[in-house]
Amino acid sequence: MIAVPQYLEQPFQEIAEMEHKPVDKFLEQTLVEFIDDYHDARLAEQAIKEVHNCEDNVLSLTDARKLYDELVSSN
Repeated sequence: MIAVPQYLEQPFQEIAEMEHKPVDKFLEQTLVEFIDDYHDARLAEQAIKEVHNCEDNVLSLTDARKLYDELVSSN
């Protein structure tokens, strides 16, 4: 089991019991979810930075529709 501070052991045990899971499985699931969420947040932050850095390259909806219509009509 992962060493956790004593003040966290009891809450982990209580939640694991409520979830009907062994404490180690509950901790594993919790850590995997945290890592996934952390990774997703980092990707979102990067995407936001990219959008902010490339604002001049963003098309308005009107311009995008015009471009789409031109592409469709040329085929």
